[in-house]
Amino acid sequence: MMVSRLQRPRTMRSPRTAAFSLIELMIVVVVVGVLAAVAVVAYMRYVRKAKASEVPAIFAEFKTKEEAYHAEMGIYVSTGDYWPGLNGDRGTNIGGNPLPAAWQSLRIQPGKGHLYCQYRAVGGNAGTTPADQMGRDLFNNYPGSTPTRNWFYLMAECDFDNDMSVNSVYAQRGDMTGLVREDEGR
Repeated sequence: MMVSRLQRPRTMRSPRTAAFSLIELMIVVVVVGVLAAVAVVAYMRYVRKAKASEVPAIFAEFKTKEEAYHAEMGIYVSTGDYWPGLNGDRGTNIGGNPLPAAWQSLRIQPGKGHLYCQYRAVGGNAGTTPADQMGRDLFNNYPGSTPTRNWFYLMAECDFDNDMSVNSVYAQRGDMTGLVREDEGR
């Protein structure tokens, strides 16, 4: 008696059509792993860019306040050391840390409860060089070694992953709009 294909019992089905092979499963796992790795890298880059967007905002406020202070007092303010300091305050709540006196004299308000970067402003009089007061030479690409008018520079050191090491350094001269970037994306 001939059994038609439609009447064939299920137990006679070939095992190859019923399941995936081990190699097929391993290929799927590898593909998913590669896609996950690419997604993690892209996400980390996105997070770092979002955190770095704080720098232009703080620099813009500094520039506005420095110019207002200069118009009133005739000098630019140096803020001294970086703030918040290297004691683990970066990326955490700064609400309990009082603003330094120089920030208060400029009336700078960070505008949020935490900062990913530490900031510093260095101001000087005409005839003095920025390298004399900053200890870092980020400004080689700016023309002129000795300014002929009062000047200020803004600097930021950023720790985007809270590992207590500087990931990126940003700087800007008071009369320019472009940022100098060092080690960006580390």
